[in-house]
Amino acid sequence: MISLSLQRTRRGISFRTLILLAITCAIPRTATAQRAGDPPTGEMPMGDPPAAIVGDQPIYRSQVEWQFQQQFASRGLKEELADVARAKILDQLVDQQRVMDRLADGETKHLAHDDEVNLEIARFEELLRAREESLDGWLADNGQSMACLRFNVRWQISWQRYLNDVLTDKVLERYWERRQREFDGTRVHVAHLLLGVEAGANVLAVEEARQRAAEIRQQILSGETSWEEATRRHSTAPTADDGGDIGWIEFTRPMPPEFTRTAFALAVGEMSEPVQTTFGIHLIKCVEIEPGVLKWYHAKKAVRKAAVRDLFKMLADRQRPKTSVRFTGVTPWRDPETSKLMRAEPGDSAPPPEDAGDGEEPDDMTGSRNSLPSC
Repeated sequence: MISLSLQRTRRGISFRTLILLAITCAIPRTATAQRAGDPPTGEMPMGDPPAAIVGDQPIYRSQVEWQFQQQFASRGLKEELADVARAKILDQLVDQQRVMDRLADGETKHLAHDDEVNLEIARFEELLRAREESLDGWLADNGQSMACLRFNVRWQISWQRYLNDVLTDKVLERYWERRQREFDGTRVHVAHLLLGVEAGANVLAVEEARQRAAEIRQQILSGETSWEEATRRHSTAPTADDGGDIGWIEFTRPMPPEFTRTAFALAVGEMSEPVQTTFGIHLIKCVEIEPGVLKWYHAKKAVRKAAVRDLFKMLADRQRPKTSVRFTGVTPWRDPETSKLMRAEPGDSAPPPEDAGDGEEPDDMTGSRNSLPSC
C-alpha cells in the first residue's frame, strides 16, 4: 500500500500513501486522532494542546496547522481569511473522526486491525531505511507523531475498504442517474437577483436578506411584479439592468457550488428559493438548458469523486447525534449552531460542547457536496 511518488517531503522522501497517511488528512482532507490500539496521547508533541475533543478523541492544534501550511501557506492569506481556513480545516478533522467512529460502530468488518497497521508502518520504515532515513526523523521533520501516523494508516485502510465495498459500478450508475446533469456536460443559462451581504456580516443581517429575498420571490410568483422589474429595483449585481442575466454556466464553473447546485436542479422558467453564497442571497432563474451528451462511464472518475464526498458527509451526519464535540479555543472554530467564526480571547474559558441534537439520517448519498476533496 505504501509506495513512492513524485512529491517530496523535507528530507527527500516522497510517496503517495503519506499524502493519505501522515499528512493530517486522508482521502477526504481530514485529520487524525487517537484510537484503540494506537500509542497513548503522551506520544503527541509536547506543548500541543487539542483544538477539539470529538467524543473522547483529541484533534490537536498541530494537525490543524500542518494542514493549513500544506494548503494555504503559499497564498499569503490575510488574518481574517486565514482564521476562516483554519476553522474549515478543523470542521473537516472533526467530521473525519465522526466517520471513523461510524466505521467502528457496527461496521467493524471495514475497520483495520492493529496487525494491518503495524505491517504498513513496517513497510514504510523499510522505504525510509533504503534512503538512509529513520521513522523518527521523518516524523520530526513533518511535524507528526506516531499516534497520528497510526491513526492515518488505520483510516486509509478502513476508508478504502469501505469505499471498495459500497461504491460498486451499479451504485455509481444509480448515482449518475439521479444527478446526470452534473456530469454529462449539460450547460444552464441562468439569471439571478442578488441581495449583497457584506463579508463577515452577522447572522441577523444574513437572515434579514434571506427574508427579503423570500418576499420578493413571492411578489414575482403572485404576479405583483415581474422578474425583470424585481431585478432592476432590488438586485445589487452588475447585471440588474439586464434582468440579472449571467449567461451559460457549467456545473464546475464559474459560479460558487451552492449557486450551481441550485441552478442545475431547476426546470426551464423555474425560480429558486433564496440561496446563500459568499456574495449574499440569490434568487436564481433557469432560462435555458443545453443537455449534455456524455454517458456515465465517460464521467466515471468524476462520479466516483462526488459520490465519495457525499458518502463521507452522509456518514459524518449520521454519527453527529451520537458524538459530542468540544472546541477548546486554541484555534479558530465555527459555532455549530450559527456557523459564526469564533475566536477565543486571552483568558477565555473553553467553549461548551456542541449539542448533538436530534439529527435525521439522509435517505441516500445525494446530499450536498462539501469542501472535502475525494480520494
